[in-house]
Amino acid sequence: MASCFPDVIIDAGGTPILLPLTDNEEAMDELVELCDDFALQGGPDVDPARFGDTTPYDKAPLCPERDAFELPLVQKILATDKPLFTTCRGTQLLNVALGGTLCMDVPSRTPRPGMQLWRHTE
Repeated sequence: MASCFPDVIIDAGGTPILLPLTDNEEAMDELVELCDDFALQGGPDVDPARFGDTTPYDKAPLCPERDAFELPLVQKILATDKPLFTTCRGTQLLNVALGGTLCMDVPSRTPRPGMQLWRHTE
């Protein structure tokens, strides 16, 4: 059984390529051209400033460098017919890239008796 995301891709017959963070548009274009499809997985939360939320946020780590790479990359991928598979942060990124917003603090918005929230830190 696969133990991490690249293993799942290998088990499915693919060759995973871990992309380097870059803000170079030409390099991003080359990466999109090189790959047949894309998978964006979990990680730190998307910076709320990326979707216009100015509320201070200190509940979880952010990674501005990753946001700066992945959001334009998603836009470039969407401009092609190439498949894009997302999980966790990847799905949040896709939502933000398409103009959506995120609820950054779910417990404060929906508390109710018996409610259990699971926090994933990896």
